[in-house]
Amino acid sequence: MDKREILELFSFYREASLKERRQILQATNLKRLSAGNLIQLEGDSCREFYWVGAGNTRVYKSNNKGKEITLYHVSRGESCVLSATSILSDRTFPATAAVQKTVQAVIISPVDFKQLVLDAPSFRKFVYNLIGSGIADILALLHGLAFLKIETRLAQFLWRQFDNKGLPVPVVTFTHDQIAAELDYAREVISRMLKELEKKQIIKLSRGHIRVVDANELRRMALTSV
Repeated sequence: MDKREILELFSFYREASLKERRQILQATNLKRLSAGNLIQLEGDSCREFYWVGAGNTRVYKSNNKGKEITLYHVSRGESCVLSATSILSDRTFPATAAVQKTVQAVIISPVDFKQLVLDAPSFRKFVYNLIGSGIADILALLHGLAFLKIETRLAQFLWRQFDNKGLPVPVVTFTHDQIAAELDYAREVISRMLKELEKKQIIKLSRGHIRVVDANELRRMALTSV
């Protein structure tokens, strides 16, 4: 993918004037990162803002014991809200961002990012919407951690993977360790809950893969809020 193809995924670029488009193209670069690479370390200055055209990154918090919790993922057609807030506030990046699936992205420096916020109304609107939706997503995560049962959180996680943003898939690739990191639970707890779902014939487990058997029941569990 080239820069234009990636930027066309985002409404701010499609809605921008010709002058704004030229400014955006001049200020940005194409970047490719392989799986396993770190985009950003917690506590470092934010080096760049990026728009993902392909691949997936995981943004997460960890403690000194190695325990992790996923805040969100950034995949095709998405951007990192914490990068935007860090750049605009001149604060360090408050989490770690790692590439899970090889990423192709368009990047921009903090200086040029701030200039676009000032110069381009369509870009400014995009940044406001990104921050607003990002805050809502993180609040939803906190709500889940504080108030939802593990069964509900696990069902919600699995349903999001199988639903795949409205493009359903029957099988997803996740290890028990990966799900435990996503949901901030011990691996043993996650393994036990997955086996319970398998006994109920809602999913079918195999090494590194999970198949949905009863999508309707999984969706019902995911919608349970207590």
